[in-house]
Amino acid sequence: MLGASAWLIFRRVALPSILPAVLSGMALGFARAMGEFGSVVLLTGNVPFSTEVSAVYIFGLVESSEPTSAAAVSTVLLVLALVVLLGLDGVRRWARRHAD
Repeated sequence: MLGASAWLIFRRVALPSILPAVLSGMALGFARAMGEFGSVVLLTGNVPFSTEVSAVYIFGLVESSEPTSAAAVSTVLLVLALVVLLGLDGVRRWARRHAD
């Protein structure tokens, strides 16, 4: 503190402490949003190419007998989830290295 501005205190003291938790929360929210199905269909009406989310799109592909396309979209989502998890692991390792 010793004369530092509030922004500098936040950036150098508080932010490094809470950054892993904030990023983890964002990733969990992202993961929840990627798998959301019911509330999107109920609240938005499921208008194709307008209010459609990935889970609804995959469901539509399966229902229209296009399992290959559904598998391709699912694979893209799986790779995206893997990248997010690897990023979280990198942030966790960075936070532990800088905490000591």
